Amino acid sequence: RLPKKVNHMKNIFLFAACLLGAISASAQVTISPTFATQNDSITVTFDASQGNGALSGVVPVYAHTGVITTASASATDWKNVQGNWGQHDPQVLMTAMGNNLHQISYRISDFYQLGPNDTVLQLAFVFRNGSGSVVGRDPNGDDIYVPIYSNGFSATIASPTNNLMLSQADSTLFKVETSDTAQIELFVDGTALGAP
Repeated sequence: RLPKKVNHMKNIFLFAACLLGAISASAQVTISPTFATQNDSITVTFDASQGNGALSGVVPVYAHTGVITTASASATDWKNVQGNWGQHDPQVLMTAMGNNLHQISYRISDFYQLGPNDTVLQLAFVFRNGSGSVVGRDPNGDDIYVPIYSNGFSATIASPTNNLMLSQADSTLFKVETSDTAQIELFVDGTALGAP
């Protein structure tokens, strides 16, 4: 993890999609460990105040989740869906942590009942109240997707989590997370950004 402070003389557009593939899942949903593989146990944290904010202040919250796999017909074709919509399903009940944060922990391969030939690319989520009448989604009203990694080196920009514009006098702090110890450099227009 190597934070870099940016104070550049020109407007900067955060180009994380080009730099490292894509900005990691928004602050709305985070998983720990960050670079989980489909064989890992994870903790999923949902911030109900983020995204569409529909579940802000709601307790209890339930996850409705599935996986995007290599067998999915499209980027939105959920497989192995967990949770019975509109029911108070204890399997997907999240623990209220306070401050609109809700958590659930599980082992990916067991929870989604993966077969030996399943390869998971992403976890897919929406969140709901008990009846399913209120649903937490991303800011555009879409489903929320979190990448799952294969074994090997991976990197992501942990913050900022959204695209932003900076003027000459602005500065921001980048937080880059890697799956292994690494020296990371960030570039703007081919120029390396200096350490703070």
